[in-house]
Amino acid sequence: MIIYSYLESFILLVLNIRIYYYARLDFNLLKSNFEIFIYIFAVFIDSFLYLVLGANSAITILFDVILPLSIIIPILVRQKSRLPKLLLLLFIPISYFALIPTQDKMRYFLYIFSMILLFIYSIKLNSGTSKDLKKSPMYLLFALDFLVTIILQQLYGLNINWKDSEYVGFVGVVVLFIYLINLILAHVYIRRFFIN
Repeated sequence: MIIYSYLESFILLVLNIRIYYYARLDFNLLKSNFEIFIYIFAVFIDSFLYLVLGANSAITILFDVILPLSIIIPILVRQKSRLPKLLLLLFIPISYFALIPTQDKMRYFLYIFSMILLFIYSIKLNSGTSKDLKKSPMYLLFALDFLVTIILQQLYGLNINWKDSEYVGFVGVVVLFIYLINLILAHVYIRRFFIN
């Protein structure tokens, strides 16, 4: 498991270096895709803190709230219709209650809600310009990351009776493998945000 953590941190570090390199070439593109880059940076910080501090429940809970909000809030703010603004107001009480350590269900709801919004946004980008179409897979990957996180939260959640089952370890390895594949695919798709 520790090898996986180092590999994940390394992939995320390289991804952040690539983003920094591209951002130096064209800072306006960084601003227009802010949510993608802040999310990738937040995931890297979470991974790095896990390596340095180990499994710390307070940090895990904090990042379980920060990660979905870092990508969803900029997307909702950028929309022009009234419904996204109302959804944004819904995130405030959810994120507050999700910070309470005993509120696992609120964190699950936050991830599920964010995953659904990312799927919808990815579909919406498919019907946009060719540039939007190129960005759509990245949002789909992040929605899948949220799905993987929900599964991991369920597998290793503290209030679940079957967490010590021998099969949970196997499923956890498969889920982490999917997450690693998503990180590698993020490397492939990140260039599309900077290159026309």
